[in-house]
Amino acid sequence: MRVDASLNKQVADVRQFVITLSPTSRATNQVQLSGQVDMTQTNATQGKLKIAADSLDFTSYYDLFMGRSRPRDAGGDHFRSGNHARTSARRSHQGTRGHPTTAPQLTAEVAIRRLYLREVEINDWQTTVKIDGGHVVLNPFKLTLNGAPLNSTVDLDLGVPGYKYDASLSALAIPLAPLVNSFQPERKGMLEAH
Repeated sequence: MRVDASLNKQVADVRQFVITLSPTSRATNQVQLSGQVDMTQTNATQGKLKIAADSLDFTSYYDLFMGRSRPRDAGGDHFRSGNHARTSARRSHQGTRGHPTTAPQLTAEVAIRRLYLREVEINDWQTTVKIDGGHVVLNPFKLTLNGAPLNSTVDLDLGVPGYKYDASLSALAIPLAPLVNSFQPERKGMLEAH
């Protein structure tokens, strides 16, 4: 771990915060964080953070924490969904539990070139999350999942009585076999094209 940061008059300036996990044959496993957080106003923390990584492989950590052994090797990806899915949802809930708030105001940008978890491979993951009090916006959220493009946006407002959200998802030909093989290894190889 390498850290180059300072705290001056309740303003944290993180020039470089690097964590390196054990590298694998697929990834360097190094994550970099930078940004600034201004805490001078206790009820309105402001900041901007950037998280970046060239390549991450979480397979061994997932196996360690989930207590499962590696799934057995089988044939390649024989199933690929041919459908294009595009969904959109808007909802408002008029409950009594909403609490308007003024803190925090944060923006986080995530850019990960390659991420692996067992047979799941994510490429070119780009996300920006903006938090403004009880208003959270996720836009863009885009990546390629095992060769298939996936795009989503979320606009969530928790600062109104109840809550309301607007969400969309666009996905094209997401291959299901790597997901099933990775997260349900007892069903590995069961999805094949007929």
